[in-house]
Amino acid sequence: MTQESSQLPKFSVVVPSYNRPAQIAQMLAALSEIEYPADRWEVIVVDDGSQEPLAPAVQSVGMPVRVRCLRQDNAGPGVARNTAARVSEMEYLAFTADDCIPATDWLLKLAAAFKTDGMSRALIGGTVRHALPHKLCPTASHLLVDYLKFAQNTDKPRFFTPNNLAVHRECFLEVGGFHEAFGPTGEDREFCARWSSLGNKIGFEPRAVVDHAHPQSLVGFLRQHFAYGVGSARFRALRDGENQQAVPESLGFYLRLVLSPLQSEFPAKCRLMVLLLMSQVVNACGALTEQFSDADDER
Repeated sequence: MTQESSQLPKFSVVVPSYNRPAQIAQMLAALSEIEYPADRWEVIVVDDGSQEPLAPAVQSVGMPVRVRCLRQDNAGPGVARNTAARVSEMEYLAFTADDCIPATDWLLKLAAAFKTDGMSRALIGGTVRHALPHKLCPTASHLLVDYLKFAQNTDKPRFFTPNNLAVHRECFLEVGGFHEAFGPTGEDREFCARWSSLGNKIGFEPRAVVDHAHPQSLVGFLRQHFAYGVGSARFRALRDGENQQAVPESLGFYLRLVLSPLQSEFPAKCRLMVLLLMSQVVNACGALTEQFSDADDER
């Protein structure tokens, strides 16, 4: 190991997974191509209570680094990431997902970002590229997330999704990790908001790239955005409880969202606009369902 390599930070690459053995095996095979000294990183897969344990799929992939497969009761990806963070012994956590393929220099770019002045204990987000441009539902979801990132990161970085996000492990644990009451969605938005509110830095490293390939049917698309609505309602309720009023978005915000495919390079722009409109309708249904559920619980 060269002196330069010995100065590189150590990473735990954290991958939560649920009922997707083929995807986790494919993802690990891609991770095996990562260009980073083998003694400076590891992989922690967290099986989030899959019906069939994922350990055999994980063990079937020959990796050049240490790979651990932890198993927990089904509790959502936020809890799974916290589980990995607690057992990691590395300096940094690099979060991604089982439907993502990181570029071979992903960790090198993240390491360089953390070595920038004042950023060693920061949260760093990278670029998420869409890998299924000819699939309508995944493309609509990608456009929506990109629109939200653009809206929230206009003046400075504020929000990144946890399929390409890295953080100093000690700081992550100090702020309490991901909120474990959010279920499958919304915990990333809450975490980034809490991280910033505590005075911690957030940076963007565009050269740290992962390709996201999440096949999705129309039913799956609608279910996902209903869950986003539930997560959004929980986020607003939490902020209100902390006397940090969550300001609702304007009608113009949603209009620009629905029209965003017109500025994209993707085909079928009209159908994408329809899907984005549908996503916001079911998102509102999810938020209302959560609000009425909370009201019933209070009564």
